[in-house]
Amino acid sequence: MTDIREKIINNYTALKNKGYIYEKKNGSFQPITYGDFADRVFSIADHFIKNGGTGKTYLLVSRNGVNLMEYDAAITLYVGTSVIAPDYWKNEEIADCADNIKADFIFFDGEKESEVMIASDRIKNKNCKLINMSSYAIPTVKRLEKIQVSDPDERSKVLFSSGTTGKSKGVMLSQRNLFAGIEPFIMRCGVTSDDSTLMFLPMSHTYGEVFTFLYSFVLGFSIFIASSIAAIPDELKEVNPTVFCAVPLIFERIYEANKDDLSSAFGKNIRYISNGGAPMRTKLIKAYRDSGIDLRQAYALSETASSFAMSYPFPENLESCGELFENMDIKIDSPDKDGVGEICAKGECVFMGYLNDKKATEKAFDADGYFHTGDLGCLRGRDLFITGRKKNIILSGNGETIDVKELSEKVKEINKNIVSVTPFLQNDLLCYKIYISSADSADEVERSIEAYNRDLPKRFKIIRYSLTVDSIEVRLKQ
Repeated sequence: MTDIREKIINNYTALKNKGYIYEKKNGSFQPITYGDFADRVFSIADHFIKNGGTGKTYLLVSRNGVNLMEYDAAITLYVGTSVIAPDYWKNEEIADCADNIKADFIFFDGEKESEVMIASDRIKNKNCKLINMSSYAIPTVKRLEKIQVSDPDERSKVLFSSGTTGKSKGVMLSQRNLFAGIEPFIMRCGVTSDDSTLMFLPMSHTYGEVFTFLYSFVLGFSIFIASSIAAIPDELKEVNPTVFCAVPLIFERIYEANKDDLSSAFGKNIRYISNGGAPMRTKLIKAYRDSGIDLRQAYALSETASSFAMSYPFPENLESCGELFENMDIKIDSPDKDGVGEICAKGECVFMGYLNDKKATEKAFDADGYFHTGDLGCLRGRDLFITGRKKNIILSGNGETIDVKELSEKVKEINKNIVSVTPFLQNDLLCYKIYISSADSADEVERSIEAYNRDLPKRFKIIRYSLTVDSIEVRLKQ
């Protein structure tokens, strides 16, 4: 495993005055230097350790920002378990998470204070301390040489997978898992402290947390935090990053905004861009490649800490989702005549297990210790090709996985007059074709859907749907 502590100490000396994290304030990106950021991280870690915080579980509720990054790095690397709440979570999800992870502390920023305060009434553990990280005073100390990183095989992170039906699995990761991909990443990308990136993925997202933020602290490259998704095309040209990683939906938007001059879409200094989370259309890949941009394909899961496969520079095969990381042990389970079967993996990146779900953890691994990804594919040499899912899964343009069977069963339970349900994506929006027993039941089914939606976050609501009887559409909601 990479010596994280030594690399950070060396960075602290070599990069102390270098602009590290840039956050937009009053219309321009303002930096915090690597040295100042590291001082805050060490001070937070020192404070928690001195006050009995070692081994505790911390829920962090905040948008991407310097404060969140400071607390997350301190906890993940030196103190205990860091859990970052997805930004779309509301009070009920925050409360449920706090109970599931047995949170000892909830640190939040001012913007999230009202949601956390409402959530606090529902949290069963009344000893869980709620603290506003924006105003929490921590004395500055310089104990860089004395602070040891946590045990690399203990749990240091819980990341939640996206659950379209409201069920999110907690993926438990150790430092060994988190940093298993750093050497293969360097081999492919040659990232150094001279590099920079525009970060838009939330830190609750595995790639945003691991390959963007945590790896930046160890490798020293700079991060500009995007002010919004809508601002990405303009801010790429403003900050001129050397690398940029995104999901197909973002690359589609950038393409649409820069069709006439795609080569300048990422600014003046871009070395490569990387696509992950879902397959990109071959036509779009070719458009980027024809413009002279080095587009890399990548494949990974939360359960492998975003490590698995990534292309080397200017890959020849546009259909491959990347070349296997050198420290991965892969097998294709039950391959057909074309070599296609379920992709299974062993390696230091493979997670510790699912939070509070021993049954699901045991089911995910076979007798030989291989993690079964649920993805179907094949190998051609070291190149990995994904052909589908073992289960019926829709993969949206933002990388969210949608279990069609689970979602269909969930919707069917809403009303006895619902016969079957077909979820599908249209313009990357989740839609439902709902088959009902009779046209007379349409009003009752609609009322049931409204009741179902009432207490759900927007992303889980049934918004776009048709009610159909014997292939005849009787109601349409867009």
